[in-house]
Amino acid sequence: MSVAYSVWAGLGTVLIAIIGILWFRESVTLIKLISIALIIMGVIGINASGA
Repeated sequence: MSVAYSVWAGLGTVLIAIIGILWFRESVTLIKLISIALIIMGVIGINASGA
């Protein structure tokens, strides 16, 4: 259950950030891109360790 929750929370956060950048023309900064990449790597890490 914790793996499913963390995957949905992480992917939901990334999806909302990408929608904000593409749809609402929010600024794209290096910090924002690095943060999105860290979220994705965290979700992959949680899935890899939970298997």
